[in-house]
Amino acid sequence: MPDDAWHARDGALTAQIHLAALRPDGSLDVPRGLHVVLEVGANSRNTLDRELLPRRPDAFLVTFEPLLDKYAALLARNSRPDVRATLGAHHARGLVLPFALSGDHNSIRQFKISGRTDGCASLLNPVSSYYSQDCTNLTGVLERRNVPSVSLQVVLRDWLRGRDVALAKVDAQGLDVGVIRSAGPEIRRLKAVQLEVVRDRPRGDGQRCDAQYASEPGRPQEVKCNVVVSAMRALGFEPYATNCQVHKFKEAGGCEAEMMFVRPGGFNEELVRSFCTAGRPHSCGPGAWSLKQDRRGWDAATKAWADEAAKGWPPEEVRGGRGGKRMGRRNRDGRRMK
Repeated sequence: MPDDAWHARDGALTAQIHLAALRPDGSLDVPRGLHVVLEVGANSRNTLDRELLPRRPDAFLVTFEPLLDKYAALLARNSRPDVRATLGAHHARGLVLPFALSGDHNSIRQFKISGRTDGCASLLNPVSSYYSQDCTNLTGVLERRNVPSVSLQVVLRDWLRGRDVALAKVDAQGLDVGVIRSAGPEIRRLKAVQLEVVRDRPRGDGQRCDAQYASEPGRPQEVKCNVVVSAMRALGFEPYATNCQVHKFKEAGGCEAEMMFVRPGGFNEELVRSFCTAGRPHSCGPGAWSLKQDRRGWDAATKAWADEAAKGWPPEEVRGGRGGKRMGRRNRDGRRMK
C-alpha cells in the first residue's frame, strides 16, 4: 500500500479510496452470461442504469463519470440508510467508477469546466461556442478538477479481463474518437459504439457548426461527421444504416446528433437496434435520417443508397415517419434529443 493516503497541495485536497472490489485476477466482478455495456461520460441524467437496464435484464452496465458530485449521485441510487451496498454498484446490474477515459493508461488529468453547465466539461480546452456560453464559455475555464484517467485498453484487457463489450455509449465532449482509439489492440472487443457527431455542412441560416473543443495534442479535429466516420472506419466500424449526408442533426441548434457505429458481422443486432431506436431521433437506421420533406432533395445516388440501407427496417421509418418512443432524453450537457 502507498504510504500517503491523502495529499493537500496545489490548492487541492486529494485522497486514495476503495472504489470497487476486484477478483483475484484483477478484474471487476461482472457476472458471466450478461451483455457488457459501457457508458462513458454519464453525468447524472438520462443514464443507462435507468433507460437501458430496466428494459434489458440480459445486460450489465459499467459507467464512467469523473465529476465527483455526479458520480456520487449515481452511486447513491443504490444506497439505503443502514443497508450495506455492493461497493461501486449504482444498480443491481451496474458499477460506476469516477474516471475519465483517455489515451493515458494511468494518470491524473485536468477536467475543465468552462460554463455553468458541467455536462460540457471536457479534458480538452474550449475553442468555440455554437450552443451556449453556459456550455463552453470562451472567457476562460471556470474550474479545473484533477480526475483519474484510464485508457479503454486497460478497461478491456484488465478490468473486464477480455470480455467483449456488446454496446458502448460515449459522450466525452470532443474526445469520443480518442476514447475509442484508446482501446488499442483490445478494440476488437468493442462491437457497437454510439458517439456524438457534429454536422459538416453549414446550417441553413448560414451559421457554422465549428468544433467546440480543441483537438487532442498531435491529432486533427475529430468531431465533424465525415471525419468521425473516416476515423471509426479505420478502427473497424461503420455507421449503422445511416451516413452523414442523410443523418438528422437536431441537437444544439441543428449542429449535433448521436450516431451508432457497429463492427460489421460482429455485433448483436437485436440489442443494438433496441437501444439506438429507443429515443427520438434514432441514432441508426431510417429513423435517424432527415425529415420526409427534406428527403426530396436527395440526389439519385443517395436515394439508391437509402433504398438498399432501408431493407429490413420497419416501413413507417422508411417512409420518413417518426418511429420510436419519445423518451425526452438529453445529452450529457443537457441538450434535449428532440
